[in-house]
Amino acid sequence: MKNLSFQFLRFIAAGAINTFSTALISTLLNKALAYNVSFVIGYAAGIVISFFLNCLFTFGKRPTLKKFMLFPLSYVPNFAVQYLSVVLLVEKLCLSSTLAYFLAAIIGVPVTFIVMRFVIVKTI
Repeated sequence: MKNLSFQFLRFIAAGAINTFSTALISTLLNKALAYNVSFVIGYAAGIVISFFLNCLFTFGKRPTLKKFMLFPLSYVPNFAVQYLSVVLLVEKLCLSSTLAYFLAAIIGVPVTFIVMRFVIVKTI
């Protein structure tokens, strides 16, 4: 349990870096593209950043092509939750897209940790 707690704390730190990177990319793209398109592109870039951060920093595992290919699947549940959150926060609550990106990321944290841990640690 102690190792799991330590991994979760490292996951939060990696997630903070990844969330900032994703939101920055999305916000910069938002100047030229619609907020939802900017979110999708930023999110895709964040998946690549997250893969390397979580393999090396969070779980201490060597990145492999197989893990890299499976890794985006760990984001499918999170993407659904975050995308719907961004749309609802922007369109229903009239929040800025930048704030919506950050709030949606926080909402998806527990889902992502559980699925990602399985993909990175349990993948042979």
